[in-house]
Amino acid sequence: MTIIADLSKNIAVLLALALVYSVIAQRWERDTWQGQVLAGLAFGGAAIIGMMTPVTLRPGLIFDGRSIVLSVAGLFGGAVPAAIAALLAAAYRLALGGTGATMGLGVTVTSAAVGACYHYWLRRRHVRAIKVSDLLILAYVVHVAMLLWTLALPADIRWETLQAVALPVLTIYPIGEVLLGLLLNADESRRRAQEALRESEARFRKFFEHEPTYCYIVSPEGTILDVNQAALAALGYQKDELVGKPLAALYAPEWHPTMEQLFTKWSETGSLRNEEAVIVTKTGERRSILLSADAVTDSAGDILHSVSVQQDITARKQAEEELHKHRQRLEQLVTERTRKLAFSESRYRQFVESPLVGIYQTDTEGRFTFVNKRLAEMTGYSQEEAPAMTLMDVVGPGQRRWLADRMQKRLAGELPLDTVEAEIVRKDGTRFTALVAPAGFFDEEGNFAGYIGALIDITERKRLEEEQRRLLNLMAGREVRMAELKEAIRQLRAQLQDARMRPVADDPLRREESDE
Repeated sequence: MTIIADLSKNIAVLLALALVYSVIAQRWERDTWQGQVLAGLAFGGAAIIGMMTPVTLRPGLIFDGRSIVLSVAGLFGGAVPAAIAALLAAAYRLALGGTGATMGLGVTVTSAAVGACYHYWLRRRHVRAIKVSDLLILAYVVHVAMLLWTLALPADIRWETLQAVALPVLTIYPIGEVLLGLLLNADESRRRAQEALRESEARFRKFFEHEPTYCYIVSPEGTILDVNQAALAALGYQKDELVGKPLAALYAPEWHPTMEQLFTKWSETGSLRNEEAVIVTKTGERRSILLSADAVTDSAGDILHSVSVQQDITARKQAEEELHKHRQRLEQLVTERTRKLAFSESRYRQFVESPLVGIYQTDTEGRFTFVNKRLAEMTGYSQEEAPAMTLMDVVGPGQRRWLADRMQKRLAGELPLDTVEAEIVRKDGTRFTALVAPAGFFDEEGNFAGYIGALIDITERKRLEEEQRRLLNLMAGREVRMAELKEAIRQLRAQLQDARMRPVADDPLRREESDE
């Protein structure tokens, strides 16, 4: 039992030294080479102190906790601290000399090497928090290796030594290694948490100072504790003019009741989201903002302060007002345009439904897509039959090619728009003469879309023109005959005068000449 008690005391000393190391290490940047060297020196020093108070089985054969210290140095520090600590411990052990020097040197090197290898193996597995099971595995690998190094002792003391140390090495040493590992692991976790907190605070400070929105840190009583540069620049204040002042003082007077309600809501819920308000700058300018706030609490849940963010929406509000005005104007224009279109459509409908003019529309192939009622009456075809027909189907056979050529030339710009007479064939085979005025129309992209045109029945007009020509011809013949009769009378009168005969008293020709 004496050896177990003595080893326990030795390990206790090492644990105390590890705590001292933990306190000192908080001042080191252990990821730098200076930190790694200092860590190696600290672990090496602890190993040497352990060897200064060893359990001595016989002169030159000592046991202490250096295997624990060196393996933990490799586990938490890596290769550099482990190598430095092992070098110091090995040098001291060789200086002590004795029967167990070879075994002591082998245990020193093996412990440091196993700890460093285990360190990199855990890192490759991305293990950040070392568990008790990880420490137990390391402890038993290191101390089974220690027992194997007893083979380096002289044969006459080898078995006796193994019997004396096997039990404490496989019980006390693993416990000491786990305890030391847990202490250092807790310190490591605390260090990482502190680093994460510092990084978080640095990121928050960078965000706070450079965020383009207006940011404030506000006490639970509503007092401004800090304010960022964006808010100071927009409001026109210096930081010392706002820090210590109530945040409510920044809001327009008519918004104070609303802000009191929002402050109560924040006190109860710890959060506000996109609450609209109006703030007033130092120069009296009013700016519209959206307020959001979140409470920062301690571990007990008590509010420490809030982080309030004001997003300036003044430009957006002005744009919305302008947009509203433009929308109203647009609605007026649409209403007016709709009224005009309705009137235009009414006139168009009256024209299309005219009882005098036939209206039609065709596609690019000349096939009817629309005919009005009057055109259907003219041709004898119903409006339902029209989509199966083309314009040329109702034009007299002798004029079809002529009319198609004129339409193509007009579409190409070779002929001006005009009206032509064409013979139209009704469904029953009868024919009539009509004025035809086809014109091409185009879509929004300028592509030819078909023809639209009008057709007027001029049969009656043609009949009247023919009758007029006949009457004019008759009148022209009568005048010719009257002139011939007058000439004959003049000749007869001349003959009577030559025969010295008196003409009749009532000579109508003479009366006509005297009237002239």
